[in-house]
Amino acid sequence: MMFAAWPLGQPISFATALALLACFSAQTARSAVVSSEVTGASLPSCWDVSKPQGGFGDHLQQILHNSTLSNLTVEKLQRAVQIPSAWVVDAADCCTAVKSDTETYKQFKRLHEQLSRDFPLVWCKLKVETVNELGLLVTWPGSDSGAKPALISANMDVIVQDQDDLSTSSQFEGKIENEQKQRRTNIHGRGAFDKSHLVGLLEALEYTLETDPSFQPKRTIVLALGFDEQLGGELGAAEISKKLESQYGSDSFSVVLGKDVAGVVETYGAYLAPIGVATKQDVRFTFRFNFSDMYRTSPLMPTNEFRIFGNISDALNRFPERYDFTKANPLTSLFQCAANDFKYMPEEQIKDLLAALEDQDANNRFTDFLRSQPTNYAGFAFTTVQQFSFIHGGSIHAVRPEYLQFEIKESLTLDTSVELRTELIKAALKEVGPMGLIVNGEVIDAIDSGITCEVLVDADTKDEPSPNSDDLELLASTIKGLYEDSIFPDLPDKPSKLNVGTSFSAIKTDSSHYKNLSKHVYYFRPGFFQDFVIPSFNTRKEHVGVQTLLYTVAFFYQYVHSL
Repeated sequence: MMFAAWPLGQPISFATALALLACFSAQTARSAVVSSEVTGASLPSCWDVSKPQGGFGDHLQQILHNSTLSNLTVEKLQRAVQIPSAWVVDAADCCTAVKSDTETYKQFKRLHEQLSRDFPLVWCKLKVETVNELGLLVTWPGSDSGAKPALISANMDVIVQDQDDLSTSSQFEGKIENEQKQRRTNIHGRGAFDKSHLVGLLEALEYTLETDPSFQPKRTIVLALGFDEQLGGELGAAEISKKLESQYGSDSFSVVLGKDVAGVVETYGAYLAPIGVATKQDVRFTFRFNFSDMYRTSPLMPTNEFRIFGNISDALNRFPERYDFTKANPLTSLFQCAANDFKYMPEEQIKDLLAALEDQDANNRFTDFLRSQPTNYAGFAFTTVQQFSFIHGGSIHAVRPEYLQFEIKESLTLDTSVELRTELIKAALKEVGPMGLIVNGEVIDAIDSGITCEVLVDADTKDEPSPNSDDLELLASTIKGLYEDSIFPDLPDKPSKLNVGTSFSAIKTDSSHYKNLSKHVYYFRPGFFQDFVIPSFNTRKEHVGVQTLLYTVAFFYQYVHSL
């Protein structure tokens, strides 16, 4: 049992004081096609989701509109952001082991202490454990010992490039700003995005323990709070997963819910709630070009390495990011079912959308339409995304490096493959000009032209979509009920309908380490997509909307009560 001192000057309600006293004394959430009925785990292609029953309304209104409560919640997020629980990628102590003599370690311990102060009932009444020193497990025992537990994941970490980046203290201020142009209030600071999910989740439990001390969930609820998600989760989530498998067994959890980026999407005038059932497959192509002296003697030669890099970029642009609108993509069904609600999509495109799976010409026209709007959510969801992740050159002379190395990262849709993308990369390289080409150690072209390109292909395991299930239906029901009944009435356009369906998760998170614990791994985070598609994510200018934080509290309050 972990206990925490209450910080001086921080308000505490009478109910919380009584609950804490009791705890310490004991020492211990235009489509006309939708018509099918959901029964069990057999979900129709157009999903008619029923909203949950049970009096959540008053509590949700308190969470969303009580200014005293919302101000206290915002202050908790500010305090979490002000603690730089950050991994410094270029630091010597990053990122292969937990070392207690590092600043990183100390900051995570500070965050643990702050969370215990801000959520005293969680730390007092529930079981809180550390895993690999910096990870946290919070367990709320359920009333039905025969029901499989549910796992909800969040993370506590931030990532920065170097020590200078970390020492810029203003980026961890957690300050509040009213953005007049966007007509919303934001909390600024590195980590605000991920920590809003963490704080919202813990606040939902704290609020429940304070307002309804006798409540006990039907199934055991476990929170897995990792500390190195930004680095892949090998120290945090991977170790948490091992502990949970040892304790509960493999495939022992009914559901794993991880966060996503998307939230609810307003696109073409319709509101969609895409629930991730799989993540895109990431593949990294590392290119290393070695040049003979003739290519390094003059930076003005057309075969200079900088020119070659420019030529490769041009060649790759002729093999564009792939757009796929097929049955294999879990989002396809959601888009077709919401077609009649797309009031801002041209009528011809709606016709092509509905005919795309039967008519290849319509499919081509619709994917061309998506390609013309790459910043739209659909542009991401139906696309194999490609980006340069790093570029580096050697240095015999400052302007004449003897080699050039760079990496291209692609996130693949289910419709393509690593093998296909590798062939397209080879074709792009051949357009640059004659060169020796080696891919994963295999000699493709043994040309003695003075240039040799070695390509290493490193792909993550392909993530098969989680199946439809009662757990997915419950999640969809929670989302639909919260938005249609408690959030939409407060929006300026007062929408009445939310289309719920499945999609890809936009990001890889700690939840990828928990697939051994459940066949039902889903991804969703409350909020609206337009709040997240901002260039500030993972930068010094990172911020998150106050409303997003409150939506997160409300969502988890309702979800926990529905499990």
